[in-house]
Amino acid sequence: MSNDDRIIPGTDDYSISRMPAHARRSWFGVAVQRLGQISSFSQFLIGSALGFGMTFWDAVIAMVLGVAMLEVVTVLLGAAGAREGLSMSMLSRWGGFGRKGSALVGLLLTVSLTGWFGVQSGAFAEGLHTIAGGPPTWVWALAGGVVVALIATGGFVSMAWTAYITVPAFVLLAGYCVVRYLGEHSLAELTSGPPRARR
Repeated sequence: MSNDDRIIPGTDDYSISRMPAHARRSWFGVAVQRLGQISSFSQFLIGSALGFGMTFWDAVIAMVLGVAMLEVVTVLLGAAGAREGLSMSMLSRWGGFGRKGSALVGLLLTVSLTGWFGVQSGAFAEGLHTIAGGPPTWVWALAGGVVVALIATGGFVSMAWTAYITVPAFVLLAGYCVVRYLGEHSLAELTSGPPRARR
């Protein structure tokens, strides 16, 4: 009996085994989730940090170069994972790192993503506290963290349905904010003016 045969449907997303062809998801569902990962408030914070410290074109160059370097690694890993039907942890284990090496890779990812989870929860909490008031920010952060953890625990299906709802809403909100801001400022001023931190 193979590892795939021992997995009970609905209890595992093939996190420790090769995903069979019949269980793979559509391109659209995966793409929407990827958009959900990059369309977050923290990305606006990164853009804001660059905007306060760089000119417009310097910030554009920094973003393009940073994204290009990241995407080379991401695309190559994604292509290998899609071809072999393996998660990143299993791909690193079977692709040369071995059991202990892949555990170290997993530990590094866990530590970095735990910190990023804290940043996301903090941004969520501060935003809601500013808008709605109510309990202290740590309560909002805890509540938001629990909701995100529950969605992630539900696996690919729950994350996909969350993305189907939140990504269009986020894109509409971001578009509204951009249009409103551009209506109040000259585009030439925004692209040629000095960073605000230097004023």
